[in-house]
Amino acid sequence: MTEKKIVKLDFCNSVRELWEKEDLEFTPWLEKNIEYLNEVLDFEITIQEREVAQSEGLKTDLLGSDRENNKVIIENQFGKTDHKHLGQILVYAITMDAKKAIWISEDVRQSHIDVIEWLNEKSPDDMGFYLIRIKVGKLENKYIPIFEVVVRPTPESKIIGKSKKEYNETQMLYNEFWTQFLEKSSEKIQVFSGRDPSKMYNEQFLNVGGVCDIGGVTISPNFTKKELRNEIYISTGDREKNKKLYETLAAEKDGIEEKIHNSNNSKYPFVIQWHKLEGKDASRLRLTIEDFNAYERQNWDFAYSFLIESSSWLEKIANTYL
Repeated sequence: MTEKKIVKLDFCNSVRELWEKEDLEFTPWLEKNIEYLNEVLDFEITIQEREVAQSEGLKTDLLGSDRENNKVIIENQFGKTDHKHLGQILVYAITMDAKKAIWISEDVRQSHIDVIEWLNEKSPDDMGFYLIRIKVGKLENKYIPIFEVVVRPTPESKIIGKSKKEYNETQMLYNEFWTQFLEKSSEKIQVFSGRDPSKMYNEQFLNVGGVCDIGGVTISPNFTKKELRNEIYISTGDREKNKKLYETLAAEKDGIEEKIHNSNNSKYPFVIQWHKLEGKDASRLRLTIEDFNAYERQNWDFAYSFLIESSSWLEKIANTYL
């Protein structure tokens, strides 16, 4: 049996051992040998032009197209990735209406990896950015160019980008809702007077403590796409104490519900929910308007009215019975 010989490929310290100049040697070589790059990509490039003039004296290294005839730009760089070339990639992609942008460099900074990943998340579904590392291997007297994909667009990256966008938009909606709520509530009740309207309130709940002499008892207005809610939330940090406080309220259930209904006078169509939350530390008494979408701004005036009035009722109940 013939023993297989293991061939070790040595890597050059710099691609300049094969190409001394990026613009005069490497870029023309890549134009004629684009198949080396195509081997590692998930699409195929056909090169159209080299050194395509842009505004302000800039030039796109290579302009190509994919099989759907979408424009592809390639920006080459020896050494370590820098902000200048990142800026050029963005300018070329936008001005040339390219659907794919490829940045090739010897050494890739982590910050630029992060930026290209971010661009793939934020850019339209039909647009993608690629970050490619170029190395040169040497076997005896033969040089072997090697391309390595560092970052590429993926369906997952687009999904992540959409999820982040939706999350950020939701946070901004929460902040807008609660900022206006605090402004309006300050004119009618003092429950939320300790809250600063200039701060970012980007959560589903707006908790406020100090509604009675017991710490950890809060009034907590909140909403979802399906419900508008307000509640006395009991979370003192001591589960046993929480349950005892809840039971104190529950023992007066009939009287409490009568007070709430009398205060409401059939103005708001809420239901009263008693949640001891067995197995969890906290407990709550909740008022819920079902089938109500507080994400729709046209519903906000009604939502503010209910949350302001119900906060006043719940504050009185906490002070009366706890």
